[in-house]
Amino acid sequence: MQDVKNIVILLSPYISHIISTLRLMRLLAARGYRITYVNDPSLQKAVERYGFGFYGSALAKTAQGEHNAKGLHSLIDTLIDQYNPELFIAEVGFWDTAMLVRGRHKKVVMIQPWACGDRTRFGKLSPLYSYSDTRRWADYFKFEWHWAKNNLRNWYKTLTRSHTFDRYFDVIAQRAGLPAGKRLSLHNRISYPRVPGVWELILYPIELDFPRQLAPHVRFAGALIDTARKEQAFNWGLLPAGRKLVLCSLGSLSHWLQQEQRLSFYREVISAFSSLAGYVLVLNAGDLHESLLSMRLPDHIRVFRSVPQLALLEKAHLFITHGGANSIKEAAYFGVPMVVYPWSTDSDMFGNASRVKYHQLGVVGNVQTDRAADILLHINRLETGRYKENLVRIKQLFAAYQDREEEEADFVLRAG
Repeated sequence: MQDVKNIVILLSPYISHIISTLRLMRLLAARGYRITYVNDPSLQKAVERYGFGFYGSALAKTAQGEHNAKGLHSLIDTLIDQYNPELFIAEVGFWDTAMLVRGRHKKVVMIQPWACGDRTRFGKLSPLYSYSDTRRWADYFKFEWHWAKNNLRNWYKTLTRSHTFDRYFDVIAQRAGLPAGKRLSLHNRISYPRVPGVWELILYPIELDFPRQLAPHVRFAGALIDTARKEQAFNWGLLPAGRKLVLCSLGSLSHWLQQEQRLSFYREVISAFSSLAGYVLVLNAGDLHESLLSMRLPDHIRVFRSVPQLALLEKAHLFITHGGANSIKEAAYFGVPMVVYPWSTDSDMFGNASRVKYHQLGVVGNVQTDRAADILLHINRLETGRYKENLVRIKQLFAAYQDREEEEADFVLRAG
């Protein structure tokens, strides 16, 4: 019997990160590879529902060396003994995993589920370019704080390396049997260091990024949206016919946002659309759906605990989103203009929102300060601006990417 060819993939423990990789993994599986996700046990059912193998490990919970070197080394040895993978795929940030895999003379490729982690040189942009759609200077600085925060964090990491990072790096290098001389670098990086000589595949279209000069061993892979992924059923009969569908969803991690902040925002959205009888609002409220259902809602506003995002976006007229990379790609794929409400500076949301505005695919709001009147202004801008026209071009671009998806799978197998 022919031996099974294995690929092992290690990601941060978020369902959105898994979803971002599904299309690429299906392409690799179609080439005869058995795909196994290594992740936190809480995600096993989701991964298996998508049709892939799973290996549970609490060590997959955090990147950037927060797990112990001995345990990670043991995990890599176990995966090699059990699966003998032809290729390891590790999320950017798992640099220690990549080094240990290379020390075992196995191939490894790093992937990034969000937009590029390199700093952009904004030479083509006005120095006063604002990534927010607010006219208030205080809000402008709130929106831009995440860039300064990342830069300060990297400066601090560099300053304290002799006590933390370098010591951990030396332990990993010793265990991997690799030279400890050359340090990993955060130069021109937003967060995680780059592993020299290892390809970094960005699961995002370069045309939706900012203008930039690519670093060596960096490749944008395009959209790679798994449009065939399994989603929950949806009762379309609950929605009144003949109205423009608007989807509002703040992402799979919206429970991280303070409950009162979410409730306040959802109520403002409901208030805004209460006066817009020509629309039907589908609000994905998660654990707050019962609280919102206790309100007296008009029949064109429907609140759910969870919704099938792809199915709804296919029919949507507008999308109110937190700005996750998957959500932006999926909205662009279906040509749906966006109002982006990023709420976490410890994620890619603000950077993604900036890109949406830069390419005029939508507008950016402030989840903390926007009221119903502000939301109505955003909706009016989307209805009267050229956003739909811009998205027609993006839809054509995404269609062209679909014709080239096989090339990305071939590249991954070559690059490892």
